[in-house]
Amino acid sequence: MAAVIDLMETGGGALWAIAALSFVGWYIMLDRWLEQQHARLNTRRWARIVEPRLAAGDVADLPALQREWPCIEASAVAFSLATRQDAPDFGEHLRRFMRGAATRARRRLASIAVIAAVLPLLGLLGTVTGMVQTFTVLADVSHPDPRLLADGITQALLTTEAGLLAALPLLLGHAVLRSSLRRALDRAQLYAHRARHARDHQKAA
Repeated sequence: MAAVIDLMETGGGALWAIAALSFVGWYIMLDRWLEQQHARLNTRRWARIVEPRLAAGDVADLPALQREWPCIEASAVAFSLATRQDAPDFGEHLRRFMRGAATRARRRLASIAVIAAVLPLLGLLGTVTGMVQTFTVLADVSHPDPRLLADGITQALLTTEAGLLAALPLLLGHAVLRSSLRRALDRAQLYAHRARHARDHQKAA
């Protein structure tokens, strides 16, 4: 533990800021991941109930399932069935609904991307601070102490490396979460069209 504290003190304030912001980023990312896992579990349970009903054309009670198994797929189906059957521009209504759902969901992931972008900048700030410290030693002392020079250079390199290493997993995690969200939105749109088709077929029969 003492070695970690010594390392953090060597990196200065920038390294402490990187560590704190990285912790916040990981917390948000894990929270969003757990949220997606919960939604995926709800989707699976919801789909086991919905699939037979869609095949049979029995869609009357599907909107009520949204309260029991909340997920984007259930919301899309409820929206699809709530739209009038004779609405000529259903496709546009559905696209607008899906765009709104996508915007809200992506906004919840945006903070991860922002933190991942800020971390290397904090590393760069630490680099500048370390180099300023190094040049200050060179300017103030006619025979500079190599240890003081090494402290400034160490801070410059350490914070740069820390900023990049902290940002990388957050960027990868953000990409994975966005990909999972995109698949969920695609499934939701497909289920909405299937529910609409099943209801129209049932009315026609």
